Order: sequence, then structure tokens, then C-alpha cells
Amino acid sequence: MATKVGYAALTVGLLTDVDTAARNVVGTRSFDDSGNEFIYLQGIGSTVVGSCVTYGLSATSAFLTALSVTGAKGPVAIAMAAILATQFGWYQIFGLGSALFNGSAVAGAVLYSASTGKVDDAVVSGDQIDGAIVAATVGSAVLGAVYLQYPFMNKQG
Repeated sequence: MATKVGYAALTVGLLTDVDTAARNVVGTRSFDDSGNEFIYLQGIGSTVVGSCVTYGLSATSAFLTALSVTGAKGPVAIAMAAILATQFGWYQIFGLGSALFNGSAVAGAVLYSASTGKVDDAVVSGDQIDGAIVAATVGSAVLGAVYLQYPFMNKQG
């Protein structure tokens, strides 16, 4: 899953690349050969592989990310690399991927935002991530399989 196909003529680099200057138009979407979809965004400090972020709510940049937190709102994506502030890279928004879990989770459970940038299946009112479920049981705080269908947080659940 380290290459892109979809809009290949419009995109540069691998899905795990971290760029110090934007090499693609920020907001560009691309696919891998499995049909998973990704979006090119600007990072934020403390992002690691699998971090859950929201994006699109900044007054200065529609594609600036923020680590997901309690009560966050907006579209959600999962970091493909450690994309820090002032850096750019790919985030997954559709398909089977890996997210950073706060603890164990049961396959088929709805995802919720947990501690900063992590996900969990523990029900917390207002922190549900619509369009995201646990794809396979996760035994501890690790990267775990998730299925994403354009996830979004709206303070519901």
C-alpha cells in the first residue's frame, strides 16, 4: 500500500512520504491499487503513523489537520506517516487501513475519538466517528485495522 494509482498523473511520491514543501496540491485525492482513498494534507505536531486527525476547519487553511480530541467536529483522516507541523503528506479517508488505538477494541464496533489522535470503541457521548468501524479485534494500544468510509465527527453519538 505504498504506491498510488487513481489520479497518478496529478500526484507525486509515495503514500508514506513526508514533504517539507507541498509536492501536490493540498486537498488532492488519490487511490492505491486496492481502492483505498487518500487525501494530501498539511500536518500538525505530534502526528505519528495511524494518528486520527480532523481537517478543514481552520480559518487560514481548509486542509490543515488537528489531532482528534474530545468534542471535535469535521472530516476525519488517518495519517500514513509522522507528518508534523509545516510538513505535508497523505492521510487515508476510505477503505481498510490502520489507526492508532488507545486500548483494546472489538471487531465491528463503532469508532470513537479517544486520547489525542487515537481511537477506541469505548462509547463517549459526542466523540463518535461516523463512517468508521473496527475491522478486526485489537488486543491492546497498538495500530489496529479500521474500515473508513469518509469518516466525520459531528459531536453526536
